[in-house]
Amino acid sequence: MDTNVTLMEGVRADIRRGAQGSGESQQERITNLLKKLQLMERCLHDSELKSEEAERDARSKDRQLSEVLEKMQKYEEGIYGLPEAVAEIKELKMQVNMRER
Repeated sequence: MDTNVTLMEGVRADIRRGAQGSGESQQERITNLLKKLQLMERCLHDSELKSEEAERDARSKDRQLSEVLEKMQKYEEGIYGLPEAVAEIKELKMQVNMRER
């Protein structure tokens, strides 16, 4: 993401400098630079969306891990035993069957 920001800053600096020393007209140069800027902004936006999605996934996995650790602790303490596990398995099978319909 820092690379995108650096590229965008470079494009903006080029726009300010203009088309010095090139064969392009200043307007063509500005048009090309604006297109590059739009492309970089789209890339930045896409990167931000992917980052947000990764953060959501990480939070979800963190919650799942916490739940599993809590169950494991209950199992080790003798609070969560075979009857509870069997009941949970039956409940989850019912949920799977309902989703498949």
